[in-house]
Amino acid sequence: MAELTPGHCAKYESYSTIDLEQGIVVDIQLVQSNQVKNSNAMEKRELELAVRWLQEHHLQIGIIITDRHLQIQKWIKENLPQTTHYYDVWHVAKGLTKKILAASKLKECEDIFGWNKSLTNHLYWVAASTPDGDGDVMWAKWESVENHIHNVHDGHSDAFPTSAHETLDGDQRQKKWIKPETKASEKLSEIILSKQMKKDVPKLSPLHQTSQVEAFHSTINHFVPKMVSFSYHGMYCRLMIAALHFNENSSRPSATIKEGDLQYNISFPNSSMGTTVCV
Repeated sequence: MAELTPGHCAKYESYSTIDLEQGIVVDIQLVQSNQVKNSNAMEKRELELAVRWLQEHHLQIGIIITDRHLQIQKWIKENLPQTTHYYDVWHVAKGLTKKILAASKLKECEDIFGWNKSLTNHLYWVAASTPDGDGDVMWAKWESVENHIHNVHDGHSDAFPTSAHETLDGDQRQKKWIKPETKASEKLSEIILSKQMKKDVPKLSPLHQTSQVEAFHSTINHFVPKMVSFSYHGMYCRLMIAALHFNENSSRPSATIKEGDLQYNISFPNSSMGTTVCV
């Protein structure tokens, strides 16, 4: 879902359906704010239209990956009972990071900050290392990190009894272990084992993520600048052009270096607070 006009209450919103295996835009729905009762209802309405379009074209939805929008969760559960619904890992990791950073600002909880990157990396590993999408195993892997931060690496659970990493010695220990029965330990354990994480982790997408959707939204910004006003039909036409452009170029081979290996670019965007981004 992309807001196509500036401000919190967008005039237009588009909903993009992308085949993540092929990397192509399948459908785009454009909804104007006056077509629904309020702006919060726009995303749900767009999903309804997108699913209807797929069904009219006899396309079966086996797996759908979205963020954690509550209305979307409920609608999919009620209307697509045969479809597996996964959450995009980045959206869950974003919420986790906010809670960790907020807790690290509390008195006697400064050591929590050093675990932010490790915990988000572990969250991605939990999903990527469970390709069958077994929710119980994913939760067991995530739950084990609550022991790990206290330097306990075995005896976690029946589904995941021992940590997968080797013994951490010397330079491999890049941060302090959290001491049990301290305020920092209590706060970090609350975050790791929270009801929200218990609900989200078992539904993490193990194979595909919505990063291609975000890439398409960046493409849309080139064809539909937010600071320029367009009519509904003008907006829709520009979205179609953006989709054609994206589909034409999404399968282009990646750039390589002289040795033939893939070429990457590492950046340090301010929005990521110094976290590296590889593109």
